[in-house]
Amino acid sequence: MARTPTVTRDHIPEQLRAAFDAETAGSGGTIAGGPGSVMIHSPEMRRRANALVTYLRDASSLPKKTQELVMILTARAMDCAYIWHAHAARARQQGISDAFVDALRDHKPLPALPAAEQTVVNYVQELFTTHKASPATFHAALTHMRVKALAALLVFQRLDEVPRLGSLCSLDDFFIARRLFLRITRIWRVKLVNLFPENY
Repeated sequence: MARTPTVTRDHIPEQLRAAFDAETAGSGGTIAGGPGSVMIHSPEMRRRANALVTYLRDASSLPKKTQELVMILTARAMDCAYIWHAHAARARQQGISDAFVDALRDHKPLPALPAAEQTVVNYVQELFTTHKASPATFHAALTHMRVKALAALLVFQRLDEVPRLGSLCSLDDFFIARRLFLRITRIWRVKLVNLFPENY
């Protein structure tokens, strides 16, 4: 359960109500659950974040199968039941094996996946375990995807942590974390473009 209160239009400053109205039009004028219930406290941020999520899901170079794999890996690492229940079935539908999904759910040793998908597993799990990717893991990921796709994967994975932040952090902590994340994302995108311009 989110620690932030459900926000209504009356709580929103006048200059942000247009964004609030647009973001809540499909949910009866408020958002009572899920990551949206946290982000709607800042309607313009939610609008922009949703635009990024829509791009990553529908227009980026990340295949749907990779997206769902990243979703369930992140959900399990963060113990985020909301995202797990939203995406475990989708991961199966995209072709992630039942054996893998079940083992991940139950904290059991994971069966090996095909090479490209195993690279994603190794990359995401190493980020959660060590908070960085070793040279070997990073270069293995580059072997199976372009830098642009790898950067999209990283942003996609970090955005997927938002529901967990919303459930555990105060609203101030959440906004601080978001600002820090966006700053780091901008810095690393510049670094990646400078290091690997031929991949853009």
